[in-house]
Amino acid sequence: MKHLLPVIATLSGAGLLAIACTVNSTTTNNTGGDDGGSGTDTGSPGTDSGGGTDSGGNPDTGGDDGNAANDAGDAASEAEAAAPSANVRLANWSPDSPASGYDICIAPHGTTSWQGPVLQAAIGDAGTFTFGFPTVTTYLTIDVGQYDVEVVAAGGSCSTPIGTAVTNLPNLLVNGFYTIALVGDTTKAGNDPALTAWAFPDEVPPTDGSTNLRFLNVAPDLAAVDFGTGALATTDFAPLEINTGFAALATQSGADAGGTVDPSGYVGVTGPDSGSVKFSCHTSQGGTTDTATASNQSLAPNSSVTLALVNGKNGGTPAQFLVCTGDATPSTTSLTSPCVIVTQ
Repeated sequence: MKHLLPVIATLSGAGLLAIACTVNSTTTNNTGGDDGGSGTDTGSPGTDSGGGTDSGGNPDTGGDDGNAANDAGDAASEAEAAAPSANVRLANWSPDSPASGYDICIAPHGTTSWQGPVLQAAIGDAGTFTFGFPTVTTYLTIDVGQYDVEVVAAGGSCSTPIGTAVTNLPNLLVNGFYTIALVGDTTKAGNDPALTAWAFPDEVPPTDGSTNLRFLNVAPDLAAVDFGTGALATTDFAPLEINTGFAALATQSGADAGGTVDPSGYVGVTGPDSGSVKFSCHTSQGGTTDTATASNQSLAPNSSVTLALVNGKNGGTPAQFLVCTGDATPSTTSLTSPCVIVTQ
């Protein structure tokens, strides 16, 4: 069996998506008879019966050709199964995305060897899947390495991309978890950024009873946002992550955020902040009203959670929180990660 990089495996009944690796393997069958394996002479000089005789009728001390070929095929299959991979999920956070949704094509970085569309190929004959706003898929497996991405229409072709290819995505490391998000306006309004792809690492859940919490600003009309617990309206706002730019990981934390933001944009919260809590955000540097709130949020210990500020297109639906509780947690039973828009 031969796999080409990257081949999209058909979706299984359990719902697992996979992008296979580049490995060439060949299983060779012994067509010279059955495998004797004894290395003894069959009494027919000049012929090889497949039982280990040489051309002169003498015992073949070189071993079992049939078994060696089969073993080579088995070894190649094992190497293919063990090929290093990363985990990637896709998010459609373009607020004016068409109802039919999008798909993506990928190519090894710096090439034009586009493969996909990824979701179309992964679903195969297993049914239909609409990658519309604000869907977040479960994790797919993909070869480690760096890739370029094209956005394409649902049911489209890699030969007809939307916009230009995105070539600055991070290198995918073995066993790492990542999100590739489609962000920006499908139809550009005012000074909003246009549709593009943005990739960032996800954090595995902690094991010390705390919660990894992250805020993402993907509202196109908001250049920088402060996020925290409480709200300005109730005068109890306490910052967790501040001055978070559009399609950028937070780098600054508030006084009660545990000190720093980690490289994946998370802060660790414990105690009251990891129980039932209200979150809010507002524009940085002088914002006086809440942009969005999310009340009665219960954050489970030992979990990684992202609150993404979605919608917020210039002249469109006001910004809202999308709460995703499945960071770095693959699913074999669902096509999507558990993400819910909060309207309060």
